[in-house]
Amino acid sequence: MANSPTCNAQCVYYGNDSLNSSQIDLTAIVAGQDVISSIYICIGVIGTLLNGLVVYILVNKKILRSRILRHLMINLAVADLCSALAVILLGTKTFYIINFSSSTRMNQEVNLSLFGQELNGICKSSYIIFFMTNFVSTLNLTIIAIDRYRTFVVNNMVSIRSKQVSLGKIRLLIACFWVVSIGFAFPFIETFELTPRVNNRCLFAHSYKHCTYNIVLMAIVLSLFCVLPAVIMIFCYFNIILFLRKHATGTKNLLNNNKENQARDLNHTKLFVVITFAFTITVTPFMGYLIYVSWTNCNADEILQYLLTKSAYGWIAFHEVAHFLFILPPIINPLCYTFSSRSYRKAILNGCQCNKATAIGPSTQTNSTSNR
Repeated sequence: MANSPTCNAQCVYYGNDSLNSSQIDLTAIVAGQDVISSIYICIGVIGTLLNGLVVYILVNKKILRSRILRHLMINLAVADLCSALAVILLGTKTFYIINFSSSTRMNQEVNLSLFGQELNGICKSSYIIFFMTNFVSTLNLTIIAIDRYRTFVVNNMVSIRSKQVSLGKIRLLIACFWVVSIGFAFPFIETFELTPRVNNRCLFAHSYKHCTYNIVLMAIVLSLFCVLPAVIMIFCYFNIILFLRKHATGTKNLLNNNKENQARDLNHTKLFVVITFAFTITVTPFMGYLIYVSWTNCNADEILQYLLTKSAYGWIAFHEVAHFLFILPPIINPLCYTFSSRSYRKAILNGCQCNKATAIGPSTQTNSTSNR
């Protein structure tokens, strides 16, 4: 590795005195990171609990009649659950380095020589899980958009109701989601490490064997998991809107000759439009940040150090906000279910009432027996 070319030497900021200096203000770079890492851990714990509840309700309460929609929602919740666990890992790693490592370079290097391999493994695995779960979520939302398009537009154009997709085909589809996502997330293992300059962040590696690796990888990921799904989802939902507007003043037999089915399908579609929009808002800034880092061949901490030197606090804020938004889907999606889905709220309330009845039932029965 020592003789291999270092891509950070081609960074547009390289050569600046702050980047070449052997004395970096570690205190300035890690300022506030202990608070941020604590917030990450809290978000991860809350996301784990919320998505665990989502999986339980979807599996046990059967609030969705559409088999494919129910399984895709369960898979989306499982992906968010894994993402929440990755947030906990990432926050724990940063919290450990900042609070159990001395601010002096010597003691920090000694500490990392003892635990660096383990921390580096956490760094790599957490981001791989992030990308894997985001890829799964993107594929889920894309297929859901296609399913909504089929429900509203295709079925009504041919005036028939499609049969339920078999459970085996649904499971095969979901398995393909995970295989494809793991396959495209695994190459990122070469791009992440604890950065040598600061050792608290792990985005991107300090040196690479091939300087074009990151930009090529990001271009492929951007095309397959950002641009193409976005085009498909925009097409599906745009045509659904056109269809609904076209038939807004038509007969009462708008969709399925059944007002209940019509209202249910429409509510589900609105829910996933909200989820898709929220997912796009949270992921886009971070993906843009990754593209910029890849294009400039810069190490993430070099950019941050340069911004600190130039007092570019607006860009520093964007840097932190982009990272923060990227970890929010495990919380946002369950909240969308809660506030946008009446059936989901009803399932939660029914579950609470059942638990309450179970808790007070035995004591009530005992009291009634003693009164006799």
